Amino acid sequence: MRLAVYGYGNLGRGACLAAEASPDAKLVGIFTRRDPARLSPPKNTPVFAADALERYLDRIDVLLLCGGSATDLPALSPALAKQVHLVESFDTHARFAAHFAAVDAAARAGGRLALVGGGWDPGLFSCARILFDALLPDCRTQTLFGPGVSQGHSNAAAGVRGLAAARAYTLPAETITDDTPPEKLHRRSVFAVPDGSRPQDEIAAELLALSPYFSREDTEVHFISAEEFAAHHGALCHRGCVRTRGRIGKSGFEASFSLDLESNPTFTGAVLVACARALLRLANRGAVGAITMADLSPADLSPRPREELIKGYL
Repeated sequence: MRLAVYGYGNLGRGACLAAEASPDAKLVGIFTRRDPARLSPPKNTPVFAADALERYLDRIDVLLLCGGSATDLPALSPALAKQVHLVESFDTHARFAAHFAAVDAAARAGGRLALVGGGWDPGLFSCARILFDALLPDCRTQTLFGPGVSQGHSNAAAGVRGLAAARAYTLPAETITDDTPPEKLHRRSVFAVPDGSRPQDEIAAELLALSPYFSREDTEVHFISAEEFAAHHGALCHRGCVRTRGRIGKSGFEASFSLDLESNPTFTGAVLVACARALLRLANRGAVGAITMADLSPADLSPRPREELIKGYL
C-alpha cells in the first residue's frame, strides 16, 4: 500500500517510522506546511509542500493525516476526505460525534473512505470498551491514563498565545473508586515556556479555561525556562488501561486492556498504519464514508494472510 504522511510533528515522525517498519507499506511522500527543505525525513523520503498534495493524489492509496485535534483536524479532515482515502487520530471525545459527521459527509461526497479517531484512545481503548460491554452488559468500566504525556492536551496548551512550548502530563487521581466520575479520574500538570509577550497570569487563565481540555479537570500550570523544558520534558511516554467489572448471575468477572508506551506518538503512528491497511481493504470492497476502529476486523488490520492467521494466531 502506498502511504503518504501529512504533517511532520511528533505523530508524523512516528507514522513515518511505522510505515518504514511495515512489510506491506511504501512511504511515497511527506506533505508539510513547514519549509520542506528544513525536514530530515527517513531514508530520503520525498518531502512536498502541503499545498502540492492535489498533484500527487494518484500516487497515494491512503493518506495518514497527522494534525492536532484542537484546530488542525476539524478543518483538514473534511477537506481532504473528499479527495483521498485517509486515516486520522481525532481524540477530542466531547466533539467526536460532530467531527465524525462532518468527515462522513465529505467522504461520501467524494466517494472516499475515512477512518476517524485512529489511535489508542479513541481507537483501541474504544474497541475494548465496546467488547467489554458486549460480553458483560451489566458491567462498570473505567478508562485510566498516566502518568504520562498527553499529546492532544500538550498541543492544545502549546497553542495558547504567549507560549513557546508546553507539555501536558496526565496523572491518575490520588483516590479512585468504582463510583469516581470520569472527570475526577485524572488531573493535569502543564509545564509551559512563556515567550515574554503576555503576563503569565493571563496565559494561565486562558489555558485553564480551554474546553474540553483543562476546564473540567484539576490542572496545575508551571512556567519554566526553555533550558529546563529541553532538559527534563523531552520524553513522550504514556500509559493507560481500560478495566471493567461485571456479573452474570452469581458469578463476578474482571477484565482489563492496558498499554505502557515509551513513545506515545510512535505507537499511535503504528496504529494509523495498521488502520490504513484495513481501510484500504474495505475501500476495495466498495465502502465509502467515515468509519472508526470499531468497524475494523483484526484480520483486516493484520499484514499476515488469512491462512497464517488461522494456523498460528486463532
